[in-house]
Amino acid sequence: MEVIRIVNSALYIIVGLITFGIGLKFLLSKNFFSYHREATGLEWNNIDKSLQMIILAIMKMAGIGIICLSVLIITYPFVLMNSDNFFDKYLVSIISLIFWIGSFSITFNVHKKTNANTPWKGSLFSIILIVIAILLSVL
Repeated sequence: MEVIRIVNSALYIIVGLITFGIGLKFLLSKNFFSYHREATGLEWNNIDKSLQMIILAIMKMAGIGIICLSVLIITYPFVLMNSDNFFDKYLVSIISLIFWIGSFSITFNVHKKTNANTPWKGSLFSIILIVIAILLSVL
């Protein structure tokens, strides 16, 4: 049983670190990502400066939120995962799953509609890790 808990914790920590990296990328961005350029057909320098400011503000706000989620995911195995309370035990898993399913849906939809090389595969990978972790926690 201890091995399952260690593997389970490791899966959440991996997803948390992936989530942190995504949040940091959004937070530190100086312009939109390459797949945004592919999807829109626009170069960053051709976008009006005030619109650039709004795009970056939205990206930075998203980055802050994603980093907050990553801290929750990373600390989850150490704080709540072993609780007997159903709410405590599965809340972070459900929130993580909602975030990554949303991320997958959005990036995959943009990929399908524009053929841009969006990071939908990374989102799907995170979903798979969370589902495996949830299944392990049921054991």
